Amino acid sequence: MNTLALKQSHCTISVPFHGTDLFVVNHNGEPYTPMKPIVEGMGMDWASQFTKMKKRFKSTIVEITMVASDGKSRLMICLALRKLAGWLNTISPNKVKPEIRDRVIQYQEECDDVLYEYWTKGQVVNPRKSCEDSTG
Repeated sequence: MNTLALKQSHCTISVPFHGTDLFVVNHNGEPYTPMKPIVEGMGMDWASQFTKMKKRFKSTIVEITMVASDGKSRLMICLALRKLAGWLNTISPNKVKPEIRDRVIQYQEECDDVLYEYWTKGQVVNPRKSCEDSTG
């Protein structure tokens, strides 16, 4: 696993996602995403998911020092954005607690697309909102 310090203001995009902020970080010209906010946003245990990630996605994980919202630098475990869908699909909604199942499915269906759209286009258009606007 590589460790890299980056200046957040130049290399990080904050992405609003269902009431939380996710991030995309440039590492050698490739987008990476800090995984702890995603895992915890889904309601899952970070330690067990990190162990699983290290086994299956070792070559695409890097540690990046980022400035948190409180102004403190923190080392974040980041996964290559191109591998996020693969990781999300390792989670079986039928095997998670019923109270987080809908949230897990929501992340599986939307998270990687939203982060990719922000990285490539700088914004995301909510297709549900567009449909509501045109029918209303």
